[in-house]
Parts: sequence; structure tokens; C-alpha cells
Amino acid sequence: MHHLRSRRYEAGDYAACDILIDLETAIEKAGLTNRQRQVLRLIYEEDLTQSEAAERLMVTQEAIAKYAKATIKRITAVYRKWEYGVVTISEKEVV
Repeated sequence: MHHLRSRRYEAGDYAACDILIDLETAIEKAGLTNRQRQVLRLIYEEDLTQSEAAERLMVTQEAIAKYAKATIKRITAVYRKWEYGVVTISEKEVV
């Protein structure tokens, strides 16, 4: 997320803008629970570790791992439905 936002604002990268818009839309369409949204925000926007997120939400690290996995599966399902394909960012593939 941070890399894409950086590319968007610092480099004027229109592809990064498109990817971020698609990601926000996929998150909206994924039907996430409130807890899944919290975990997504803490881990991927606030850059907390799973242990730190667990402390903040007063649950176990294992619970955070399960929420994170379920969240990614739901978002990935939206991309698969769209037949989005593979995105390459900084020579790393993101499906």
C-alpha cells in the first residue's frame, strides 16, 4: 500500500492510481466484517505486526492470523471474479 501511494503521489504514476482505486473497490466488494477491516487497517496501513495488532484488539496473534488470511482470501476472490490477472510492482508479482 505504501509503495503504491508513494508512486502515486511522488512519481505521478497513473498505473499506481488505477491499482489503488481497484484495491479500494475490491475491499468494498469483498464483504469484510468489521474485525477483518480493523485487521487490514492495522497490518497493511499502520504496519503493525500481527502480535502488535493482537495486543491492540485484545485477541491472540493466532486470531489475527486467521482474520488476515480470511481477509486476503475475500479480496483475492473479488480480483479473480474480475479476472484481474497478475500485477507487477517493483519486480514482485501480486495476484
